Amino acid sequence: MERRQLNFSRAERLARLSNGAISKPARQRSAPTLTVYLGLARAFKMQPEDVLRQAGILDPVCEPLDGEILGLLRALLPKRRKLIVLLLQALREEEENS
Repeated sequence: MERRQLNFSRAERLARLSNGAISKPARQRSAPTLTVYLGLARAFKMQPEDVLRQAGILDPVCEPLDGEILGLLRALLPKRRKLIVLLLQALREEEENS
């Protein structure tokens, strides 16, 4: 398979963006816009959410266990939630010091 070199111009064409839409942010001459991120997703055949997560705009995907834990915490009374947080902090501290 032939390897093609990807430069800004080619990436902009693949992303269907105007000239400079990728190169200017890459050279820190402007901030990338949502249109640029969506174009990059299109060019690299990625989900837009994945591109936005890689850019740090969206939070990382929560693990299923994280959602379960949050659901359990929300079901507790505030007083008990505080106790759970204190216990978790103590466990983390213990691990950091061991």
